[in-house]
Amino acid sequence: MARSMMNERNIPQTYWVEAIHTVVHILNKAHLRPHSDKTPYELWFGRPASIKHFKVFGSKCYIKNNDENIGKYDDRDDEGIFLGYATNSKGYRCYNKRLHKLVDCIDVKVDEEIPVRNISSDEPRTKDTVEDEDEQVQGLEREEFESDEDMNT
Repeated sequence: MARSMMNERNIPQTYWVEAIHTVVHILNKAHLRPHSDKTPYELWFGRPASIKHFKVFGSKCYIKNNDENIGKYDDRDDEGIFLGYATNSKGYRCYNKRLHKLVDCIDVKVDEEIPVRNISSDEPRTKDTVEDEDEQVQGLEREEFESDEDMNT
């Protein structure tokens, strides 16, 4: 199940732990046990679990920015990727694209309809990747220039 979720949303294998935690969370709250009409949550707590907080793994999300130094015209939220549920508190586990790290947060808006780009493409750029991108851009500009010359002749 974890592999399917990761493949569906193009999440890199480095986040397999988050996918496994999400699957376990879902199975504990929603999966019925054989020979019983109750979930593990119901057996333990004696009441049915609420699943209204379930979100689609790998969806685009917006994390409320609680930074004290936020300016008047600064963004109030950061774009991220929903990767599951916080283990030690109520809340969600998200990859914050601005900070380039996993964060536990409560104030999150998840857009379950929009799949996101691969996380690995959002990782911090190094000097080598910047140089490679510059070479690719120069190559594309050269091709466009050559095609424009061909059209003019």
